[in-house]
Amino acid sequence: MLRYVSNTYFIARLRWSEIRRGLYFRWLVSPLFTVGFLVFFGLLGLLDDQRGAFYAFTGSVTLALIGGPFQMLSQDIAWLKRTGGLDYYALQPISLLELTSGFLLAEFVVTVPIAAVTLFIGYLLDIPIRMTIWFLPALLLAHIALSAVGLAIGVLSPDMRTQNLLSQLYLYIAYLFAPVTIPPELLPPWLVRIMRYSPVHQVADFIRASIQGKVTTDTLIWAGILTMWSLGLLILFGRFLPWRQRRA
Repeated sequence: MLRYVSNTYFIARLRWSEIRRGLYFRWLVSPLFTVGFLVFFGLLGLLDDQRGAFYAFTGSVTLALIGGPFQMLSQDIAWLKRTGGLDYYALQPISLLELTSGFLLAEFVVTVPIAAVTLFIGYLLDIPIRMTIWFLPALLLAHIALSAVGLAIGVLSPDMRTQNLLSQLYLYIAYLFAPVTIPPELLPPWLVRIMRYSPVHQVADFIRASIQGKVTTDTLIWAGILTMWSLGLLILFGRFLPWRQRRA
């Protein structure tokens, strides 16, 4: 356990040295993305009622907070595979789980200020926000869950073009056809039942409940299931990544 924490911290510091150069740009653009998303939904007439506005806001928050880390992790793994960067890490006494955890930790630290600014924007727009202690755990779970999906795409993609296509396709499907930014009553019932098991849907529900102050036992059960699934996926790819064969 001590080795895992030490290696994760080491990778997080390396990752931080890479992403801090564009940090201010990300802190500026991410909240603006939420505003743009709300303007778009307003033009579609989806903000006419409070429930629709709340779904649009929390869905756009979810997209702004985890869409970037999800795509960046997926792209980074695919890029390291293509350029041979994984060979460098393969020579180090670390696992893919530690590598991913380090990337995740650095991205989580970057995301916290973005979340604060985004929630302040929601307050200015009269979005009903009642913060609870569950928001940070929900945000962390969002990073873990989407990192697992991004890692899977990055590892399985044979090249960068395929990785980019799959990651974009996943986000489009999750946000346009799942009750993330759109209330479930506005979507076909069969689609809601299918997309209920999407990690993005579960993450958005947890974030929505934590912002609304309505975290229930059912919310925590689904969050626990998502946590176990995400960690299982991370460990699975950590055990079967090709670099372990090269190190043997």
